Amino acid sequence: MRRIALLTLIVSVLACAAPEDHASMAAAGRRQPKDLEGAFLALDSILPDSTRRRIRDFPAESLWVYHMGLAMWMRNSWGLWSGSDLQRDLRRRGVKHPDDMSSLILSSYRHRLRGEPLGIEEAVRDFDEFWQVTAEPTDLRVAGCRAPVEIRGSMN
Repeated sequence: MRRIALLTLIVSVLACAAPEDHASMAAAGRRQPKDLEGAFLALDSILPDSTRRRIRDFPAESLWVYHMGLAMWMRNSWGLWSGSDLQRDLRRRGVKHPDDMSSLILSSYRHRLRGEPLGIEEAVRDFDEFWQVTAEPTDLRVAGCRAPVEIRGSMN
């Protein structure tokens, strides 16, 4: 019974987060917005009214459900991983990671739909705080091990 409830929840979240009109989403992906306002205009043109209403009415703390759907589409289609104009605009605003960029686009878009201030500075502070807390550890010794653990690569 718990598995059925969990599966139902997962399907509901994915249905909520999935793009509804794949043809317009594909066309919009070929036209990358140059800046945050351009991203808002692109979302206005590709999202159906029902999705815009859903984003507007969604609790801010629940926007994460779009992370693997609409937000991933933005990261991949709008060049947030690859140095697009939009990525440069968001970096100038202080946003460093593509996940944070898509989060900022969605959260500020939600504020815009609600007629509220965009909250960019507060979001950037939250992202900076998150990355400070999740920074690479300086002490790599593991309890019970005599030598430090070697970590290759970077978390940031």
